[in-house]
Amino acid sequence: MEFWKKLNDYSNEYVKCGAVLRVPSVEKNRENWYREDIVDLMVFYAGAAFKDAACGLICISGHKAGRINATFPLESGDGNGNGLRRDWLISNWNRWVYMEGDINDVWIRDPEPVQSMPSVFLEKRD
Repeated sequence: MEFWKKLNDYSNEYVKCGAVLRVPSVEKNRENWYREDIVDLMVFYAGAAFKDAACGLICISGHKAGRINATFPLESGDGNGNGLRRDWLISNWNRWVYMEGDINDVWIRDPEPVQSMPSVFLEKRD
């Protein structure tokens, strides 16, 4: 089950890898950012691929799905590769993620365990 909340109201100190951020696209900037009205970005551990990075955001919806949106500096993370500091993300949203976007419009959903996902592959088939 999905539980969305505003990022500003998110009480955890860290945004875990696998968390999804739902971001509305600003109409006047759609040609330079994402064309869709809403874009979902997932937090991922970027340190495995980028030496000076902690976490990053990868697009998981729309025409740019699968593309990296941003990678963040080491000071943005928890030091163990498990997540992104919530306060850093909020403070740096317009610099590192979306210059035209409003942080007050960003929603978050924590990572979901496999058990909560549809069981289409677990159902008995004839």
